Amino acid sequence: MNASYRHLLALTRATVRDAQRVLRALRPRARIAISAATARLLGRTRHVLRTFLPRVEQVIQQTRARLWHGDTHSREKLLSLFEPHTEVIRKGKAAKPTEFGHLVKLHEAERGLVVDYEVYAC
Repeated sequence: MNASYRHLLALTRATVRDAQRVLRALRPRARIAISAATARLLGRTRHVLRTFLPRVEQVIQQTRARLWHGDTHSREKLLSLFEPHTEVIRKGKAAKPTEFGHLVKLHEAERGLVVDYEVYAC
C-alpha cells in the first residue's frame, strides 16, 4: 500500500508542478492581441489554478503526515477540494460513527415541503 501511495503522491506533485508552470505562463505580460473571450478564459483558468493549487498542496501534506508520521488529527484538515468548508460530523452512531458534510436542520411542513433550514458550523 505504501508503494501505491508513494506513486500517487509523486504523480500528484508532478501535476502540481505542471499546473504551477501553466500559472506562471498565464501571467499577464506585454499587451498582445487576444479576443475578449480568450482573455476571460485565461482569467478563469488563472482563478481556478490559484484556488485549487493550495488545496492540493495541503492534501499532499496531510497525506504525508498521515501515512509516514501517523498524524490523523490535523485541525485544518481538508476533506474536499471542491467544498473546503466540509467538516467531520461525529454523531456517535454505531454503524456510521463519522460522516462528512454539513450539519443541516430542516423544517418541514405537510408532504415534506421544506419551509426553513439552518446550516450549522460544527
